[in-house]
Parts: sequence; C-alpha cells; structure tokens
Amino acid sequence: MGFLSFLFGFSGRINRLQYWGGSLGVGFGAGFIFFFIGFMALPQPGTSKDAALMAAPLLLLLMGVLGIAVGWAGLALQVKRFHDRNQPGWLCLLPVLPMMGLMSTGITGVLQGQALGELAGSMQPFVLALWAINLFFFINLGCLAGTDGPNKYGPPPGSGASPQSDPSPRTRAPAEASFSLGGVEAAMERAIAEKARQAPAPVKTARPATAGAASAPAAPSSFGRRPAAR
Repeated sequence: MGFLSFLFGFSGRINRLQYWGGSLGVGFGAGFIFFFIGFMALPQPGTSKDAALMAAPLLLLLMGVLGIAVGWAGLALQVKRFHDRNQPGWLCLLPVLPMMGLMSTGITGVLQGQALGELAGSMQPFVLALWAINLFFFINLGCLAGTDGPNKYGPPPGSGASPQSDPSPRTRAPAEASFSLGGVEAAMERAIAEKARQAPAPVKTARPATAGAASAPAAPSSFGRRPAAR
C-alpha cells in the first residue's frame, strides 16, 4: 500500500500500529501547518491594512483545504481499520448524527432565545452520544486486534497480496496438481537416464573356432582329365 493510498484510500486493511501512527502523524502535521498559517495571518510590522485584508481570503482558503484533507485522511484510516475488524466502513459516519443534532439544537435554541442552562441541558444527550461513539471508536479501532487471515475486505495488513493477485482455490488447485505431476515425471526421467549412464556396457567376446569345422569346398582340379568333347 502506497503512502497516498494509506492516507486517502478507502480500500484495504490496516492494523492498530498503522492506525495510531497514521492518526498521530496526520494530527501533528495538521497542527503544525495550521500554526504556520495562523502565524502568517498575523499582521507583520510595516504591512498595510489593505494588504492584510487581501491575504486573508487566501489564508482562509488554505485552512479550508487543509481541514478537508485532514478530515478525509481521518475517515480513510478509520474505514480501513473497520475493514481489518471485518466491519463495514460506513460505521465511521456514526458521529454525524449527534453532531447534526447538536447543531440543530444549538441554532434553534439561539433563535428562540433560550437561556444558557436550558440550552446546555437540551444539548446534553447529543454530547453523551458523541462520548459513547468516541469510546467505541477508541476501543474497537485502537485497542482490539483485527481478524486473522483474509476477510471479505482483503488480505491481512502486511501480507503483500491482494484479492486480484491471489487466485482462488479452484483456479489454484489444477495449477498446483499439474506442477506436481510434471515434477514427478521429470524426476523419473532423470533417474532413468542416470541409471542408464551408470550401467556397464556388455562386453563382446570372440567366438572360439571349433575343431573340424567344415571349410568352403575347393574348386575341382582339371589335372589329368580330358577336355570334354564338343
């Protein structure tokens, strides 16, 4: 998993160490950048008021983009950690409901002119819900181990495999079987060839000549015979 996929991707799985390292890294990095942007937003000596007002929208835009990137990275880390727990990634959206309740209750209370104590009492259930969800996230994502082996969201973190590259058992079994048969046949052929090389060649011995063996008949002699009459 690459760096960008680790921070902003929503597929795959990460373990507890990766989750804590990514969350703390994003938090400290975002805090440093926010501090730098805030420091740059302060009016410098000798800077005119018009120049400061012109730079303010750019600084606000940078802070907004940074806030979106930090929120995106936080959601991506939580989704991949939920996947490692074999749980759906949409659980990271659970805080949205109490936050919407807080915003709607606060705006309604302010518009209706409610007292501060009454407004705080009406917002308390949503605050408690947020605390409970944060506690659930802390225990479930930050403390509990992931599932052993592959699950429906992919292989375990650090395995270096992916569902696309890992063949299914149905396609892997014939390949393994053919590979093992080919290896056995090759081993048998090597053993036969080695045995043939080590076997001594048969020695050819000359057949002894037997006494009294008949020789080829000699041509009859014509000495002392008369020539045949013509």
